[in-house]
Amino acid sequence: MKKYIIVVLIILILAATSNPSKESFSDHINSALKINKDDNLISSIVKTGMNFQSDLSTQYKGKIFFSTAKTYVGNQNHSYLGLFGFWIRIG
Repeated sequence: MKKYIIVVLIILILAATSNPSKESFSDHINSALKINKDDNLISSIVKTGMNFQSDLSTQYKGKIFFSTAKTYVGNQNHSYLGLFGFWIRIG
């Protein structure tokens, strides 16, 4: 029983210390909308606009052990869960 409590405490400490920030979410979205050298002019303009729109519409909530973020990209709302330094799309 004591080992389980220690393991749970270690997991909670790791979750708290590696909780992703709003800046890391912005970096995650920017990398998803990164302009590639193969993109044509129209694709580049659209990605730039979507990136700007995402930065303006992001709602970030940082908790102790995890974070949530909602953003509007293109014509869709996206929800993300930040846990252990990673962002996972949940909706």
